[in-house]
Amino acid sequence: VLPLAWACARATPSLATGDAGSAPSGSASVIGPGPSASGQSGPVRAPEPPVRALFHRVRELDCDEAILHVLGGRAFLSCHQQLLTIEGDEVLSDPAYQRGIEPEEPIFRWQITSLAGDWPNAAWLGRNRTTEFAAQGEIFRWTGRRWDKVADARRDEPLAGLLPWTERHVLALLQPADLFGARFLSLGEAGRAVPSFTPPRVPHERCRSRLRAEVQTAVAPGEVMVAGGQVCDVVGVRGRPEPVYAGVGVERFTAGDPQGQLLLIETPPEAPPDATWEVTALVAAGPKDVLLSARAVLGASRVVGLLARWDGERFRPQPAPFDGGIHRLWVESPAVLWATDRQGDLWRGRAGRWRRVAWRPPEPADTEITRVWVRSPNDVWLVTRRMADN
Repeated sequence: VLPLAWACARATPSLATGDAGSAPSGSASVIGPGPSASGQSGPVRAPEPPVRALFHRVRELDCDEAILHVLGGRAFLSCHQQLLTIEGDEVLSDPAYQRGIEPEEPIFRWQITSLAGDWPNAAWLGRNRTTEFAAQGEIFRWTGRRWDKVADARRDEPLAGLLPWTERHVLALLQPADLFGARFLSLGEAGRAVPSFTPPRVPHERCRSRLRAEVQTAVAPGEVMVAGGQVCDVVGVRGRPEPVYAGVGVERFTAGDPQGQLLLIETPPEAPPDATWEVTALVAAGPKDVLLSARAVLGASRVVGLLARWDGERFRPQPAPFDGGIHRLWVESPAVLWATDRQGDLWRGRAGRWRRVAWRPPEPADTEITRVWVRSPNDVWLVTRRMADN
């Protein structure tokens, strides 16, 4: 039996420590201590019997989705406008961390989306403020006493996330809603050039960048990757340039290069060329070990999965390590992976050996794990949300 600490978030997230019982409707939870699970990409082997797990609720949160942010030795949990901190086995509210980002009514006016950097000397916070048609990203830096605003995105240009970049810089990834126009802002010391996304050969207002950012990860200092489905290009249709969309792509950015390198991923032959893809995970276990997971929904119920691994030269297709295929992925260490399948089950593996973790959320049919965080080998936390209310 594996003791775990767990957090589950549904349309109303919550966190907890203690024996898992039925969670009230609309709650998210966090799961705490438990031995680490391990796994890495490699030859696929038959899965071993499931490992049973015990769960302890930490706390309930009153928001649609709780987001876990880990900055060095400090862990935060954001819940709409609230910024909470994890201390030991507790999730606590501290008014000191809300200075400069005091909550406003109505609650949906803005939401914290990302934290990055080093705590407390170079920590950055991003939030999205609701606009008439989408949202506008706003970026803050921690001064040691409060959050001070340092940058605004364009109107209707939401912040997708903050990414560690170099020792003194963080990248803010901006992705306009429903448009191919991703771009970066550089945060930190002045003078660092901002890399640009690959544009199409023929300019078009609906295809300013070929990639639409869906997920992103820091690979190594000075290297980040951004992935998305439906790579766009511009072709001539009846003498007029028109955008077309197909496939899965990853753009690789390295410090010193003015433009990213767009990598097109080989998709399974059973998916038609015009299939609509969604990238569900992009995680880095090392500079030459990055895993991507994606899916395409064909018809009413058929799903085609894609798993690919970056080996320092290209993304190579990988077989699914277990039935159901990988949906989400998290890295504990270069030798340890956690994953969920498309049915929502939790898995862990070591050296290609995967085992299902038999934990039972309060309402398993409606619960989705959104984050696995292994604080130590005997201290594992999960953040979940309930799908029914979304």
